[in-house]
Amino acid sequence: MKRRLTIAIMAAVALLALPSCSKNEETPSDPEGTVTVNMLDTENGGTVLDYSGVRINSSQNFVSQGDWGLVEVGKVGGLGYISGRDVEFFSSESAVTVGSGYIAYPVSDMRRFDSGKMALPIDGSTACMKLYVVSRLERDEKTVGASVKYAMVRPSTYGLPAFGSTVCKIKVFSSRKATITLPSAECEYYLDDEYDQFECSKSGNKLELFVKDHSGRERNDLYLRMRDSYTKVVVELVYE
Repeated sequence: MKRRLTIAIMAAVALLALPSCSKNEETPSDPEGTVTVNMLDTENGGTVLDYSGVRINSSQNFVSQGDWGLVEVGKVGGLGYISGRDVEFFSSESAVTVGSGYIAYPVSDMRRFDSGKMALPIDGSTACMKLYVVSRLERDEKTVGASVKYAMVRPSTYGLPAFGSTVCKIKVFSSRKATITLPSAECEYYLDDEYDQFECSKSGNKLELFVKDHSGRERNDLYLRMRDSYTKVVVELVYE
């Protein structure tokens, strides 16, 4: 009897030690401005999502028209689970899959970096569209579209400095160098060094700039990319 009681107490203690899923883990909420719409395919009305041109064709695939490109995220828990990512290629069409997420990007607003990755500016001038397929729409035992949640979302900042801000001022007659701390080691940079004024080196999240020639521009644009977002900041030369 004593052995049974001891086992029962040990089991109870073990249960108490397990992490709580309901209290400690929060489910991401849908982005502000989320809309749920019944999207009919092109044979049954051809619903179009805002100005993105995204629609469902007769083969039950998402397609985009004009300037917008599609990226399939895969299975996610909802619209709030769709996060930014590295973007290099777009799909002309993607299968409409229940429980999957997608991102539509305005391609002409994006900048391509040396890595081939593309990103949207964080200056507030543009947005991407996130989509999540809730369920299929059926009519007379035939699929005619899908119930879709979507939202227009501004690019995330990921800790990038404000667009248009000055990140450093380099005294060309004294130090001639500066160190810029990037949001992470994965941050990609491009310095618009038209006059070959700088030597640049990156180690981890530190970007080192050295002025080797100060006869060019005083203000130089530095582009920084994190995932699908980028900023443009200024490196200023000070002549004193």
